Amino acid sequence: AMRSVGEQIEGKGQKQRDVFVHAHAADTVQTYLTDVRPAYARKAPRATERLFLSRRGSALTARSTQRMLKKRALQAGIFKPVTPHTLRHTYATNLLRAGVDLRVIQELLGHESVVTTQVYAAVMLGTLVLFWMFSASDPAHRVTRQASFASQLQALKDPRVLRYCQY
Repeated sequence: AMRSVGEQIEGKGQKQRDVFVHAHAADTVQTYLTDVRPAYARKAPRATERLFLSRRGSALTARSTQRMLKKRALQAGIFKPVTPHTLRHTYATNLLRAGVDLRVIQELLGHESVVTTQVYAAVMLGTLVLFWMFSASDPAHRVTRQASFASQLQALKDPRVLRYCQY
């Protein structure tokens, strides 16, 4: 079950963002707030409003967050590069694949313009096209698909489609 933490957080560019988390994650954060964070905060050189603190009590840096994520990815058997932005991109792509409206995704990601969100649509469309072109088991069929796509792309003039492919 999804539920809102009940607060907005300040994100990049000092924008207010709603945070949605799974009920289990919300319970884990609550346990951290009551059982762990106070001990870390006592070690802090100065008080901070940041949610997550290092063991020394200071706010986590972007780099320390990246290192922790990389470590957890490796422990999970994921050997590709994983960054916080990778998670954000995957989230947006999965929403798009599930048929969520582009404007809803725009709001969830906090994009000022839908054009920024359209990049995800273009990337997903490109991935699907590449998969289709190269998924034929017969090499001759692959060549035919590639030629077919190239000729269709050449003839493409519909601005309703093109607007999702422009960055």
